[in-house]
Amino acid sequence: MTGRVKDHSYGRSGIRIFAAVTDGPGRELTREISATVRLSGGLGAVFESGDNSDLLPTSSMDVAVSTLFQEFMDASLEAFAEALVRHFASSCPASLCCEVNLAENRWGQLTVGSKALPHLFGTSPSAALVAHARSNGAGNPVVWGGRRGLEFCKTTGTSFGGFLRDRFTEAMESPDRLVRGQLEVLWEYGDVAGSTYEKTGDQVFECVTEALAASSANSVQNLLYKTGEAVLDDCPAIGSVRLAYRSPDVTVTDPTRFGSTPRGRVLSVSPSPAHDLAVLVQREG
Repeated sequence: MTGRVKDHSYGRSGIRIFAAVTDGPGRELTREISATVRLSGGLGAVFESGDNSDLLPTSSMDVAVSTLFQEFMDASLEAFAEALVRHFASSCPASLCCEVNLAENRWGQLTVGSKALPHLFGTSPSAALVAHARSNGAGNPVVWGGRRGLEFCKTTGTSFGGFLRDRFTEAMESPDRLVRGQLEVLWEYGDVAGSTYEKTGDQVFECVTEALAASSANSVQNLLYKTGEAVLDDCPAIGSVRLAYRSPDVTVTDPTRFGSTPRGRVLSVSPSPAHDLAVLVQREG
């Protein structure tokens, strides 16, 4: 052997989990956490001779983070980091150093005015304002307003079943599933003077968030349509509304496989592939 391992490390980065738990009426909690786990030192034989007897697979790190979080949903981020580093240090005792880095994207219950919307959560800041105007040289310009980047989670009220299947379909039916994604909403103004654009736009966005919270739907597609229909029903100055939804791919963690008792739903989040949906709802007549 002409060379020896001088330094080494390995681990898992980009672990993302999203958790939602309901602890009785009026008590809901949502949290989103990103994690990086790294082990270093003491594992030179893995590299030099291919002896894997002291090597913990990195896939185990994903499962450990999402499963152990069931026990730390109410705990501080620091307490969860400490628990994880203790777990990995004991699970891979040959490693000389274990590091865990966590980051949390804060979610809170969405509100309209002072009213909290049941079962609907989002990040803050929740959305960016957008506007678009077009003129063909005759008549008044067509003006669109909107909000982009609304991160939201609807914890109940959306099912998915009765869908078409082909020989590659693995999707499972669900009577009540968690909907978590990003929404862009664009609306076309009708007879609205420039001084009232902001007021009307705020009214539309309040209607969107209220409809997302209140609507029961048989799919996300159905939820988007019902939200757009609610805008047209409640906002007569709006001629049409377009809703575009993007959701990361998620996998539901089953903690019972590892001897843990489930307290809420914990999802492992993958940024790609993503689910993309869009619908344009136009006023009749």
